[in-house]
Amino acid sequence: MKWIGQHIWDFISRFRSDVYLEATDSGTIASGGNLGLDSNNKVVKATGVSSSTLASTVTVTDSTANTLFPIVFHDESNGLLDDTGALMYNPNGAALTLKGSGNGSFNLMAIADSSNDVHLNFWNTKDGGAGADNDNLGTLTFYGKNDAGTPSTLVYGSLTTYIGDASDDDEAGIMTLKVATEGTERQVLTGTGDGASSKVDVGLGYGATSTTTLAGGLTVGGSTAAMTNAGLLSVGTQTNITRVGTLGSLQVDDININTKSIQILGDTDDTFTITTGAAGATTLTTVDDSAAGGHFEINADGNITLDAAAKQTYIKRGGADFINFDYNTGEYIQHAVANANDIFKINVGAEGATTISTTDADTAVGHLTLFADGDTIIKTTDGHGGKNFKINCNDNPFVQFSAESGDASDLYIYEAGGDSTDDHFTLKVEEHGATTIHCVDAAGTNANLQITAQGTAELAGTTVTLDSAGAITFERGSNSVEVPDAAGTLQLQGAKTGQIINVSLMKDDNYVLYLNTRTYWYSTAGYNYTGNINVSAGNWSSWSDDRQARHCGYIATQACKVNKVRFVGLFATSYTSGALDFEFALQKWTPGNDTTATVTTTYMTHTDHDGSYTEGKIYNLEFDVSGNNTLAAGDAFTLFARCVDSNASARIQIWYGNCHAQVELT
Repeated sequence: MKWIGQHIWDFISRFRSDVYLEATDSGTIASGGNLGLDSNNKVVKATGVSSSTLASTVTVTDSTANTLFPIVFHDESNGLLDDTGALMYNPNGAALTLKGSGNGSFNLMAIADSSNDVHLNFWNTKDGGAGADNDNLGTLTFYGKNDAGTPSTLVYGSLTTYIGDASDDDEAGIMTLKVATEGTERQVLTGTGDGASSKVDVGLGYGATSTTTLAGGLTVGGSTAAMTNAGLLSVGTQTNITRVGTLGSLQVDDININTKSIQILGDTDDTFTITTGAAGATTLTTVDDSAAGGHFEINADGNITLDAAAKQTYIKRGGADFINFDYNTGEYIQHAVANANDIFKINVGAEGATTISTTDADTAVGHLTLFADGDTIIKTTDGHGGKNFKINCNDNPFVQFSAESGDASDLYIYEAGGDSTDDHFTLKVEEHGATTIHCVDAAGTNANLQITAQGTAELAGTTVTLDSAGAITFERGSNSVEVPDAAGTLQLQGAKTGQIINVSLMKDDNYVLYLNTRTYWYSTAGYNYTGNINVSAGNWSSWSDDRQARHCGYIATQACKVNKVRFVGLFATSYTSGALDFEFALQKWTPGNDTTATVTTTYMTHTDHDGSYTEGKIYNLEFDVSGNNTLAAGDAFTLFARCVDSNASARIQIWYGNCHAQVELT
């Protein structure tokens, strides 16, 4: 159907299919001008909407969107009103929000003539499932802003209830009241039910410095106030107080006191008692009813002070004196267990002068024994001031030790238990251990010295000097040798088998060995003259020319044997540093006379000291000679050494020191 221009449709048109209106303008329906369909599906204009018609035209659609929807109110005259965002509902989280610019309120009112109250109920149905411990049943939360530059919303308080115990027939809850402190919620009050017993535990406050204030009295377990509103305890007789904390000030007139005594029970009949009598005299007593185990112990983390106010302090045993301290005399007295009159005493007098004494009341056996598991040390100050260690016989000193730093230490023994201090024996030890034994007779010359040994008496030293104004006599049984005085002459003649002599094996110079060439042997007597033997020790057979003369360290004047050789030295070299390997050997031979003939050399068996030696270190070597060590008159021997180090640069090692041999005449 087509037309040109305006066309007025003046007849009824029916459309059997859907009708679509294109390019339809939006507009406002005039008041009372509502277009709709009647019961015959005819488009009609209605002048108003009835309440039944309105209800039939409201469509409700389910929604779980996470957003706040305004709640629409009916105006009681067939009209719907918007709450303008004051009351909104979020179906996603079942959140209902009330907002307003004024002081809002939420009122629950019971208007019926009834004693029933109104309820605000919190449910956690678990969607039909079973409850569990710590399930949250509901929370009242209070929000507010802080004063930050950009204010933040914080929780300032809350009231929450949880399931404490979900067990059937033992159900118990937990309710907490919290307020914010330092930006974090803390406990105000916590009530915890006990599923196993009919009780509720209460937690109050937070922090060790918090204060809990009761406006009125406190009643515990009944109708009688346990504490008044003045903060005073008002309780009856306490039968079992297990613990009392810190009491700033406590004054007690009597605590179960009988004749001014306080008794503490350890067991039924085991007690500790403090008893105070006249003049404040106080006794501490322990009693073990069944045995003797009522011990008394003082265990202090700091000092223990006993102050007797210039009186005496006693320690008794079974009522008898055992130990007492006398502050008037400065005495410590300990009594023997068997006899209280047998005592040990320490007396401290003026300027610290101290006396230790023992007393036997009926005999003279009050011995004093010092027994130490370690050293026993008696210490005095420097002896220059006359501070000596003395042993007296009664009041007479008969033994005296004196120590003088930097001078000498002296032992004096006076005659006859100290009857005279002029006649004495003295042992003096000076610097370097120099020791002098001295006998003194102040009135004459009878201070004899006798040394008697049940075994061997031996005098040994580098030099032994016997100095006497008269003769010196050596006795052996009925035989004697007398050394005359200074006016006489003593001569010892003839061979003396077994006499020991010490001889030097070195050249008269400031070094012992001059080893010029590696692997060659040099002697202590040959300067840098080589033995010209490039073989190991023990493989020498002979040598010729002047070597037999140049290397003579010792030439025997009579038959003898070599017992040992002592070598002390250190070596230096400018060609190497550190350690080098050396070998040593003792060789003997018989030098010829008026000849250049070859002579035979013999290796003398001795201690092996071959090995590594470090430059600059001191070595003290003893060679015990055990074989081929006998010499006839005219035989010669000496100590040889050579460097056998693998370092080809090892040459010219000079050993400094001394070399001596012990020779026994045979």
